[in-house]
Amino acid sequence: MLRVYRASGDLLAEFTQEDLQKLANADKCPGYVLKRHLQTLCGQLRFKQRLLKEGSAVQSDDAFLEPPLDLTLVLVPFATASTAQIDELIQAARKGNISVVEDCLNRPQEPDPPGQKASALHQAVEHGHVDVARLLLEAGANKDRTTKDNNTPLCLAAALEHAGQVECAQLLLESRADVNIANRGGRSPLLQALSCTTAGSEAEVARCAKVADLLLKARASVEKTDNMGKPALVYACERGCTDLVKMLLEAGAEVNQSCKQELGDTSRGSGALHRAAARGRPDVARILLAARADVDKVDANGWTPLFKAVRHAHPEMVQLLLDEGANKLKKDASGESPASIAKVFGNEDIVRLLNKKKLQKKEPTQPSKRPRPARK
Repeated sequence: MLRVYRASGDLLAEFTQEDLQKLANADKCPGYVLKRHLQTLCGQLRFKQRLLKEGSAVQSDDAFLEPPLDLTLVLVPFATASTAQIDELIQAARKGNISVVEDCLNRPQEPDPPGQKASALHQAVEHGHVDVARLLLEAGANKDRTTKDNNTPLCLAAALEHAGQVECAQLLLESRADVNIANRGGRSPLLQALSCTTAGSEAEVARCAKVADLLLKARASVEKTDNMGKPALVYACERGCTDLVKMLLEAGAEVNQSCKQELGDTSRGSGALHRAAARGRPDVARILLAARADVDKVDANGWTPLFKAVRHAHPEMVQLLLDEGANKLKKDASGESPASIAKVFGNEDIVRLLNKKKLQKKEPTQPSKRPRPARK
């Protein structure tokens, strides 16, 4: 039998060899596994526990426990770390040196020393060191601590450009990190992930899309906008990620939500369909229109999506919008029509397309009034 006593001499817990094997899920149980279990009994992190054998010798965390054995549990506070020790922990986390991180935490050293903006957890996450991040979280690192740019570890994980991105995000979500804290640019973790889909390799885009999916399943807000007023759906439409567009709509994104008109956004209040039209994304536009996007929605300049498609010379998009009932005779704030805009930019093929098509062959798509789906 292995018995663990409190410093007072009272029995805290006792274990058979079989009990220890179950704890470790192996034939032998190391000290750190027992400490993790004792944490549930004494309420203190394993890093602050000391197991004494025969009254004085400290039982090593890596040493296997062999009954019969009597141990005394002593709890110690975090040690006051020097500047050099704080820097040692942060640099070890940045480099992914898990053994040094473990040694620092076993001093025991606080994982989130005051006065440091970028914590060891930020460094581990930013460099994709999942195992180090897991160790720091076990030591009680603040999962929602912010840097000087107000980035949480989850914000950094969502914008990573290497293979640890999905694993770091998953780890933080399992630790119940706040999914909606925005950085100084107003980007929440979801917007961070979606912004990564606007550039990069196919592998990077796929990872960002996976992180976005994880965030949506964790009930990230689809309505939050960045400081330029750009919502999640617009980010997805700009890249042309049809799967993400569908995911956002299924999560309750408003199909006709506009970007804010202030704060210097050159789109001046355009919506998701405007962006799809401007970028020449007919596949995205079809999804938006099926979700009852307003085909004649205007921005602050009076431009509808048709104006955008004409201005950027996307004939397939022009054809699609006309088929969906877009008003080709509509005038903008300056009195210009889609045809006159096409002439200004010398798009003769689009001029002919506009002149050939009959006005409103199909009833225009009405703005969405559908109830938002319940978030699961």
